[in-house]
Amino acid sequence: MAKIARPGDAIRGYRIIELIHKGAMATSYAATAPDGRKVFFKQYKSPSVTVDWYNGYVAYQAELKRRVESTPLVNFTYRMIEFFEADFGPRTFFQVFEFVRGNLDMEKALDGMRRRRDPGSWDQVVILAKILMNAVATLHDARIIHCDLKPANIQLFPDKSIAAGYHLKLIDMDFSILSDRRAPWHGHSAYVGSPRYFSPEHLRGQVPLPASDVFTCGLILHELLAGRHPYRSGGDDEEEAYAQGVLGHTAPPPALLGSMPAPADDGKVAEAIHRCLSPDPWQRPTARELNLVLNGRGDLAPRSSRPAASASPVADARIVPATPAARPAARMATPAEDDDLPRLLPEGLLSAATRPVTARTPALELIGPGGQRLSMRVRTDVGRAICKPLGEDSLFWDRLQFTVDRKDGRWLVIPNAAATNETLLNGEAISVETPLAEGDTLAVGRQARGIAKLPLTVHLE
Repeated sequence: MAKIARPGDAIRGYRIIELIHKGAMATSYAATAPDGRKVFFKQYKSPSVTVDWYNGYVAYQAELKRRVESTPLVNFTYRMIEFFEADFGPRTFFQVFEFVRGNLDMEKALDGMRRRRDPGSWDQVVILAKILMNAVATLHDARIIHCDLKPANIQLFPDKSIAAGYHLKLIDMDFSILSDRRAPWHGHSAYVGSPRYFSPEHLRGQVPLPASDVFTCGLILHELLAGRHPYRSGGDDEEEAYAQGVLGHTAPPPALLGSMPAPADDGKVAEAIHRCLSPDPWQRPTARELNLVLNGRGDLAPRSSRPAASASPVADARIVPATPAARPAARMATPAEDDDLPRLLPEGLLSAATRPVTARTPALELIGPGGQRLSMRVRTDVGRAICKPLGEDSLFWDRLQFTVDRKDGRWLVIPNAAATNETLLNGEAISVETPLAEGDTLAVGRQARGIAKLPLTVHLE
């Protein structure tokens, strides 16, 4: 178990000042560097140095650091000073960042503007929207996908000398991905994201794309320019309502709170934000296109859906409609079938924006009573929203009923102990992680009463 540092503890020359935040994947501190500077010091629980993708993660972080520091993106992120391993309890991975004072996240800044009801705040918000999209476009130019954009991960630094009133920095990029290299945790751990800001690709269990960041930017621009989140209901079933709204594209075009300054056009801006929220990533504008529209320096080009022959983005977890055939006719293309695409790396990996990443992990399929299939290749949380297309009895499932994960070459089901109804494996309630086998049946219900709702048959590819 990770050891929590205390004020005064020294780790490789860094002396801990205070605990800032204890999260699920890392613990953050303020610390003093060997040269006396105050730094932001991060101790990782995940990845552990014992996992088989740890070395790949370290190399991935080195490349991420190189791309940030060698491009204009350095102006929109905290500076990473170094990362290293050290013995602190178990051997542990640490990262050190510059410490910046006086910052607040975008959500708090927006709340402050609304409370003040400052007539000039509209102009300020518009400038922040433009700066945000320039930052994300710069991120994508560096071939980096953030994966977890949300107001809390957009830090603002007050500066009365500039029109925006703030400098902007993107944070929490520890599990951002490189758009031209597969993440080392692919097939071992889920891609990061946050409730109420999940993209359709997150909800489907697919590998995030640059377009996934654009989707989340569409939500944030709704909050900035229209004053509200388009899919926030606030009810008990908010997570399910969010997923249904996102995948159904139910949000109307936003009604802007003010007029965009010339030469930008209100209608074009509203249309662009609405297109950001398309469930089809190929229909969304790029971050650069969106920034041009906000500045009145470009129009969105018409788009058609990605041709079926090219396949959709990485279908690691998707609902497959029932067909008369026992298995879907179309399969994910293999590298050998994609020789006509440009190769970007010696290993032959292709850009995620160009082709789906070929998953090497054997897929797990859960087949519904009507033959519909839920297919996944990575750790996936399974609950009411994701199972709704499989049958009406998904109503008996909790928002998180169980998790499926692949460890040591086999698939496991991990029940949620807090779920209202039992997770049943072949009719028996389970309370601990249990291996899955071909032909097993997963359902929700009550073993003692012989009730099983929405039985799903396990198929292992």
